[in-house]
Amino acid sequence: MALAGGHSQSPAHEAAGAGPSPETWVLLFTAASFLTVAAILAKYGWPQILAALKEREEAIRKSLEAAAQAQRAAEAQSAAHARQVSEIEARSQEMIASARTQAAAVQEKILKEAEAAAKDLMAKTREMLEREREEAVRDLRRGAAAVAVGAAERLLKRGADQALHDRLVAEMVSELEAANGAARG
Repeated sequence: MALAGGHSQSPAHEAAGAGPSPETWVLLFTAASFLTVAAILAKYGWPQILAALKEREEAIRKSLEAAAQAQRAAEAQSAAHARQVSEIEARSQEMIASARTQAAAVQEKILKEAEAAAKDLMAKTREMLEREREEAVRDLRRGAAAVAVGAAERLLKRGADQALHDRLVAEMVSELEAANGAARG
C-alpha cells in the first residue's frame, strides 16, 4: 500500500500491524461453522440418515423379493394355464377324431341302408315287371286264342277255299301283331 507521503509499506509490515485480513476471518468462520454442523450431524443427524438409508435399502430389497416372488407365481400360473390349454386342445382333438369316426360310421350305415333299399326296390320292380309281363303274355295268348277261334269260325262259315284261307291267316297274323304291339306298349 502506498502512504500519503509517497512511501509504501512492506507487506510484512501491513500484516503485522493490521491483524488478520477479513478473508481469513471468513475462512476461519466458515471452517468453524462447517465443523460445528459436521459435529452436530455426526452426533444427531448421521445415525438418522444411515437409519433412513438402511430402511430404504430394506424396503427396496423387500420390493425386489416381492417382485421376484410375484414373477415366480406368474410363471407358475402361466405354466398351469399352458397345461390347461394343452389339455383342452388334446380333448378337442379327441372329440374331433371321435366325431369324425362316428360320422364315418353313420355315413357307412346310411350307404348300406340305401344300398339295401335300392336292392329291395330293384327286386320289387323286377317282380312287378315279371308279373306284368306274365299278364301281358296271358292277355296275348287269350287274344291270340280269341283271334284264332274267330278265324276258325269265319273259315267254317264261309267255306274253305285256298285264297280265303290265305287271306284269313294274314288277317289273323296282323291282328296278333297288333295285339302283341299293344301288349308291349
